[in-house]
Amino acid sequence: EAALRVYREDAWPKHWAATQMLLAGVHLRSMVDDPPRHLAKAIEHYEAALRVWDESTTPHEWADAQAGLGDACSSLGASVGGTYGYRAVECYLSTQRVWTRDAFPLEWAQTQQRLVSTYADLPNREGVPLQLIGRAEAALDIFMNAAHPTKWAMLHTALARAYATQGDVSIHEGSRAIAHCRAALTVFTESE
Repeated sequence: EAALRVYREDAWPKHWAATQMLLAGVHLRSMVDDPPRHLAKAIEHYEAALRVWDESTTPHEWADAQAGLGDACSSLGASVGGTYGYRAVECYLSTQRVWTRDAFPLEWAQTQQRLVSTYADLPNREGVPLQLIGRAEAALDIFMNAAHPTKWAMLHTALARAYATQGDVSIHEGSRAIAHCRAALTVFTESE
C-alpha cells in the first residue's frame, strides 16, 4: 500500500489502478483469517481500479477488473449471502462485451464457467438459464481436455451443477448432469 502514496490516482492513474488490482489479488489470496473482510477489501480495490479503467479507453484492463470484482463478489456471496452473487453475474456478463469468443476465446470460456457456477449458487432462482448452459457447453470447444484439463473439468463440474439445479430435474437433465460429472472425474481423480 506504500506504492499508493507515490502512485496517486490524480498523478499516475494507470499505475495507481494497476496497484489497486495487485492489492485486490493479494486480498483474494490472503483469506486464511477473516475471509469476508479480505473479500470486502478486494471489492474496494477492484472498484477503485474501475474508477480509472473504463470500457472505451482501457477495455482489457476494465474487463479484467470486472472479472476480478465478479470473483470477489461471488466468493463473498457464497460466504455471507446477500446480493453479492447477483452483482458477480452482472460483472461477468459485462466482461463479455470485451472478451468475446472470437477476440479472447480463453477469457470468454473461463467467464462462461464463472457465470454458470455463480448462477447455480444464487438463492431464489429457477435454475441456470438455458442460454448460459448453452454458452458454457460451447466453451468446452475452447477448454479441450488435452490443452486445459483442469479448466475443462471445472467447466464440466459447473455444467453438472447447472443441470442438477434446474428445479424438478428431468431424466434428460439428470443424465446430462451425470455425463458432465463423469467427464470431470476423468481429470479429478481420487488420488489427487
